[in-house]
Amino acid sequence: MHKLTTALAVAALGIAAAARSLPAWPQTIVHASLEKHGKMPRLSACPARFDDSLSTNGIAPIGIVPGVNQPRAVWAPEAAFTDKARKEIHKRAMFPFRSVSTIAVVVDPNGVPRDLCVQKSAEFDLDKAAAESVWEYRFQPATKDGKPVAKRLSVEVKFLMN
Repeated sequence: MHKLTTALAVAALGIAAAARSLPAWPQTIVHASLEKHGKMPRLSACPARFDDSLSTNGIAPIGIVPGVNQPRAVWAPEAAFTDKARKEIHKRAMFPFRSVSTIAVVVDPNGVPRDLCVQKSAEFDLDKAAAESVWEYRFQPATKDGKPVAKRLSVEVKFLMN
């Protein structure tokens, strides 16, 4: 039996507590944010370091930023194994199979992902499947002083097959 789980890892410390402090978001916004927003751009490796700052490029950096509430996923579809990966895993009898792809993403003020890149690569070219899944995510955006802001975060997509 094949199992596939997707986990969202926003940051390592206290994000769950920060997410609980977010104000209630109007349901109409959540429904509107579930619409497709276009074709996923070409996927590349992340730079060694991001130079994000709300004052310079308008993006809150990865991790906890004082005064900025974290984005929270409201729609997070699971990633699917590619046929190529499935065949290779069966061919090599690699059971149980576990792999993780970490995708860095900017959640814009509308809660839509943009600027995806691969921070940590998974086996068998599963990064593209992970990124396609993250591209479909929708978020309650990060806020600063009650106003939505762009925020960079890391999303871990876990691939499991027993």
